Amino acid sequence: ARRMNTLMEQQMEADVEDRRLDREERREERMAQQQFNDSFLDVLRSLVSAVEKSTT
Repeated sequence: ARRMNTLMEQQMEADVEDRRLDREERREERMAQQQFNDSFLDVLRSLVSAVEKSTT
């Protein structure tokens, strides 16, 4: 029974580690998405201001 317990504990620890890695990966993806959104907005703003300058 003791060996079964250690196996289950190891499995639980591995699961926790997997979930932690998943969270970190998702956080990195969100940060990358945020950076992309920011630069995309910058490009849009410069396009808008260029259009405004050309129409006035």
